[in-house]
Amino acid sequence: MDTNIKGEFIFLAKPLALLTVIVVLIVSTLVFGLNQFTNIKSKIDTNKVVENTLKQKVVTLESVNELLSSDVTFLDIVLPGKGAVLYGLSQVKNQALSYNVIISSLKTGISTLESDEIYKTTISFEAESDEQSIYNFLESFSTTLPLMNVDKVSLNKSGDVARANISLSVYSSQMPTKIPAIAEAVKDFTQEEISLLQTISKYSLPSFVEPSRVQAETIKENPFE
Repeated sequence: MDTNIKGEFIFLAKPLALLTVIVVLIVSTLVFGLNQFTNIKSKIDTNKVVENTLKQKVVTLESVNELLSSDVTFLDIVLPGKGAVLYGLSQVKNQALSYNVIISSLKTGISTLESDEIYKTTISFEAESDEQSIYNFLESFSTTLPLMNVDKVSLNKSGDVARANISLSVYSSQMPTKIPAIAEAVKDFTQEEISLLQTISKYSLPSFVEPSRVQAETIKENPFE
């Protein structure tokens, strides 16, 4: 009797072991599949959030183009990271030409930290014209880029000719060393910010001189010929 039971147990053990293995495999596959499904769904949800953020960012940035009639590249000149003094000198010469003012003894100082990563560089010079033209000339720097400010003016008159010693400040700022992540949300511009952008977009820009490109047909294959 015991021998028969043992034999039956052995006979049943193999199918039971096989069934157990099959069940374990099925359960493992289901668990793995469920985890994969959960991970994929999580990635899809995350991608949807990023996509919506990017769409909103595009809408916000496109609204700037609609609000500003001019090229928004003027923003690079408001507080330039490089070339602020050259831009400032360009504006001094441009405005002097516009208001018939003769300038001389142009000098530039050393850039100093003003506040909150804003730097200031002094430009000093002498100006000569009639008194009203000099006043108009000085007033013009309130609407020029980069941002400039008249610090000191010493005016002397001799008949119809006025001579002034003038000191201006031109402002600059270092470019950010870290930019926001591309998927980071952008806040909508406030009405005050939009109004400020529209105002600055009308400021006069400095003169730019771009080097001419070399035409392809003028380049020799052998430069030593």
